[in-house]
Amino acid sequence: MPEILEEKVIALSPFKPHRMAEERPSKKNAPGRKRFQPAGDAQDAVLVLDAGGAIQGLTPAARRLLGYHPEQPYKPSFFSHVHTKDLYRVMRDVAEMSFHGRRQADWKLRLRTGAGRWHWFSATVGNQLDQPERAIFIHLEAPVA
Repeated sequence: MPEILEEKVIALSPFKPHRMAEERPSKKNAPGRKRFQPAGDAQDAVLVLDAGGAIQGLTPAARRLLGYHPEQPYKPSFFSHVHTKDLYRVMRDVAEMSFHGRRQADWKLRLRTGAGRWHWFSATVGNQLDQPERAIFIHLEAPVA
């Protein structure tokens, strides 16, 4: 699998660090508690996809957040990691980015971890396919337990 260095991915990313700390309160949680927030160094958890949804690289923080050991292989198609109930929406948004130039999407979705379990994540997705990077960047956040 191609591996992209964390600094390079973050430098190419269209997102600003403050986007990752925005509050999203939940009705189930106490007032003022963040439903989704960065977990430790997870604000740097970035996956890089090509126009077809193939994973071109991911940061070490993304590997840790998804529960993959540094040398553990992962399936190259991002869609194979997405839960069936979230798959249509994710594939639709990536197709709109690839073929119609959609710039951004926000997802709450379940992803399969390295241990084979499903976990909820919040993702901010940015389309940079028309830039020299020619990639789709997915910034992941883990839910608060």
